[in-house]
Amino acid sequence: FREMVTQMSAPDAERVLVVTGPPESGLNFSVKLLRRTLGRNVPVAIFSPQQLQEMKPPAFMSALVENLGVVGLSGHELPKLPSTENVPRWLRLDLPRWLLDALNRDQKLNKTKYPAWVVINTVVPKDANFLWAEHLRDLIASLVGVHDADSPGTDLPQLRWLFLAKAADATTNPVMLPLGGVRQLVEDLKADADYVAEFTECLQRAWRSVDKEAAMADSLLRNLALYALQVNKSLPPEQRLPPRKVLANFVRQLVAS
Repeated sequence: FREMVTQMSAPDAERVLVVTGPPESGLNFSVKLLRRTLGRNVPVAIFSPQQLQEMKPPAFMSALVENLGVVGLSGHELPKLPSTENVPRWLRLDLPRWLLDALNRDQKLNKTKYPAWVVINTVVPKDANFLWAEHLRDLIASLVGVHDADSPGTDLPQLRWLFLAKAADATTNPVMLPLGGVRQLVEDLKADADYVAEFTECLQRAWRSVDKEAAMADSLLRNLALYALQVNKSLPPEQRLPPRKVLANFVRQLVAS
């Protein structure tokens, strides 16, 4: 994940990273990893599933520039919603061009904050459905770079995008993510679920950061991981934690003690 985020800082690299996975695979933890990788100077605008289901395009655009810390907006009002027949142009051209102009002005004042990131989190609870707010999916598609063959669209080189989605949504409902035809990197957490091996490597690294000469037997660490997972599985369902969360907490406890 860190390598992909770093790779995407190049001007000609992919600008979209999609992370998918089943429930409890650590999808939301990707946001923490992103912040950790980027450091404090790069802004990250995060949109929750609730916001994406409630925000119409003007509210989304206002929240986006606010979260990115874009300055110089005085006198540059957001284009208003036109008559019904012109809504597609408003979504595909007017709003993206307004954002590009705002980002260009802000970048001249603070180049080091770009490329900035936008997180689109569509992960809802297991039994819930995700539904985009009116026109918002089409707007985000335009901002990401989706366009018709006869229209070049509006390029936003200052932005990078992280989409979080449940694996089932991304595979069985491809239109859910507005990314048709856009170059993208993909990480599927379903294929990366060797929790015991992850725990062993993580604790070995943590231990060496305390004592560079220290080493523990992998067999011991594997048994510790299996024990922690078994204890978690024996708890009532409402008290159980995702496997990675259980093992991350266990690493902290062991290092601290």
